[in-house]
Amino acid sequence: MRPRAKRCEHGSRGHGRAVLALGAAICLALWGCEDGASLPSFEVRSPAFEDGAFIPTRHTCDGLNQPVPLWLDDAPDETVSYALLLEDRDAREGVFTHWLVWNIPPDTGFVDVRLMVTEKQVGVGVNDWGNRRYEGPCLSSPASGEPDPGVHRYHFVAYALDTMLQISPKSTRTIFDEAIRGHVLAKGELTGRYE
Repeated sequence: MRPRAKRCEHGSRGHGRAVLALGAAICLALWGCEDGASLPSFEVRSPAFEDGAFIPTRHTCDGLNQPVPLWLDDAPDETVSYALLLEDRDAREGVFTHWLVWNIPPDTGFVDVRLMVTEKQVGVGVNDWGNRRYEGPCLSSPASGEPDPGVHRYHFVAYALDTMLQISPKSTRTIFDEAIRGHVLAKGELTGRYE
């Protein structure tokens, strides 16, 4: 059983799981889960690097391009599935999506490349490179192929959802964002850097 998530910041001080569920419902009803600060949070961490640290080369396009393994902890008990994305908020073109994953089972505490193979319901969408796979940090402009220098921040954002997503494997970030709208119970984030 997953421990309780942190309290919704717009709710009153909690009295256990009932208040957590009520707070999540209020967040869903009033804010549509678009305001990340209003949502309960849960922990996203990795054995590969600490939050805010540099991402090892093996998880980037300069190395083996292996998906970063992630632990998902303390999501609400009402979670039906997880969705996950990786984005670069410092890209020259603006926010750039490297990875889209959804329908991760709620009892999954650890997300790695094996999960994509063994769990058939897991969906992988089309990233901004136009590929249906993990594309790690890569400091070249997708539009021009030219270097995009400097330290970039890469955000692994996980969502605890109250549903399974019924979207196509060809889905892009726009479709992904629309599909999770109104279904987010809690949100977690891990940030890594690369240059």
